[in-house]
Amino acid sequence: MDQTYSNKQLSHPTPVNDALIVPSILASQTTFPLTQVDFLQMKGRPALTETWAMNFVFAAIGYALSLGPKLADWWLTNGMGPTRNEWWILALTVAISLALFLAGAALPNDRRKIFKRIGKHFDEAEVTLHATTRAKK
Repeated sequence: MDQTYSNKQLSHPTPVNDALIVPSILASQTTFPLTQVDFLQMKGRPALTETWAMNFVFAAIGYALSLGPKLADWWLTNGMGPTRNEWWILALTVAISLALFLAGAALPNDRRKIFKRIGKHFDEAEVTLHATTRAKK
């Protein structure tokens, strides 16, 4: 019962066997209007507080390494270890880096604002479903 239709307008549903397309469902959502400025702010340098916090972390690590010989002498031979002031300097450096990390997390920055706008957009944008066709694999 194969029929061939050529140059005819069909007014009734016509089943097609072995079609090269298959029905599918497409989910779509409004796109976020990301500007180049937004992209560059997201891609750009980290916040100043984060940069300074990392500088203090590395300073603390370097200072702790410089105390290594005194710590080794103190642990291995019960000799004289780091002085009280050296411990205070190390603790102060760690405390400053923690304070800068916390300040950076609490303070708003451009990158965080953009991500918040993107998240709000996709939370509010309605997802719509569309019946469509796609090529058969």
